[in-house]
Amino acid sequence: MENITPVNFQRNSWFIFELREKSYPELIKNINDLNSIKPNDSDLEILNNFIQNKKSEIKNSENFKDEIDIKSNFKSAFLNFKPGIKKMNEKMIIINNIIITCKKRENITLKKICKEYEKITGISIAKSSVHNIIKNKLNFRFLKTVPKTNKINSTSSKIRFFLFIKVVIKCLFFGLKIIYIDESNFQLENNHLRIWRKNNEFPLFNVKSFGRRNIILAVSDEKIILYTINKGTNNNETFLCFMKNLVEYIGEDNISDYLIIMDNCTIHLHPKLKDFYKEKKMKILTIVPYASQLNGVELVFGLIKQKVYKKIFSSLNKLETFVKKQLSDLNENEVLNRVFLKTFIYYKNYILNNINHNLNDI
Repeated sequence: MENITPVNFQRNSWFIFELREKSYPELIKNINDLNSIKPNDSDLEILNNFIQNKKSEIKNSENFKDEIDIKSNFKSAFLNFKPGIKKMNEKMIIINNIIITCKKRENITLKKICKEYEKITGISIAKSSVHNIIKNKLNFRFLKTVPKTNKINSTSSKIRFFLFIKVVIKCLFFGLKIIYIDESNFQLENNHLRIWRKNNEFPLFNVKSFGRRNIILAVSDEKIILYTINKGTNNNETFLCFMKNLVEYIGEDNISDYLIIMDNCTIHLHPKLKDFYKEKKMKILTIVPYASQLNGVELVFGLIKQKVYKKIFSSLNKLETFVKKQLSDLNENEVLNRVFLKTFIYYKNYILNNINHNLNDI
């Protein structure tokens, strides 16, 4: 395993590729030409074939817009008849221009947009109005903030991204299946819960017990392979137990046909876990630090949490039952295919946007 790199590994190889800071220098020291890890045209073809196959498996894969189409002949008359809509369009144009004129990677906050809007128009605007326009009208998405740490700046994230994607593409070329694994938690209490009631009346619902359930989930493009819901906090013992169950479920003879992708959490890379991976000759690939979008299971957790959000559960058992129901529903629908499709489209777009960089100059 010591001589295996993301460039030369074969189908029957077993490996633990860590893309975190500590193992990164050791990983690339045997790669003389860093540009050799860049995906080429044949790699892009493999990705394209995977994406096309996923699209063909999904019924009605095209995204239809639920927007009202106003014919151009009637648009001006419609806006004049609805003055509120005309004002909204003016706000949209101004706010859109404010966002576009901001410099790349500049922090754009609601407060800043409100100030710029007031400078331009001389009229104040509420943050809630700006939020509604940005999210529902302009279809912008909030970006998660990434902490500026020395770990990110000390090495090139592009090299690590290409290392990650190169391993994934080679495994697709060999016909291996991919498993995404991660943990999350679901809380019983809802911090954003609002209860309406008449004066001098008690709320209809009171949270009597607080707590959460921690889940470890493994998914492929075909099904949810395995999950466990724990009462306590996940640690290396619970994760080792989960991985043993995963190997038992798939079979020791078949586990080498899978590439297992997870993040760099310490419980995933504990010495006990590494010894277990080596014993079972598993293919382990960790994602690039601070790049959770590379792990497709995050999208699955997001879908489940959308269902859990704003629901009231009187007990942890009912919360756990609801989560299990959502997991079973995901297996019955085409959700996992769509999750993998979206994840691999992200891989492809990253390659297309950065393929012209000379990595040896970074």
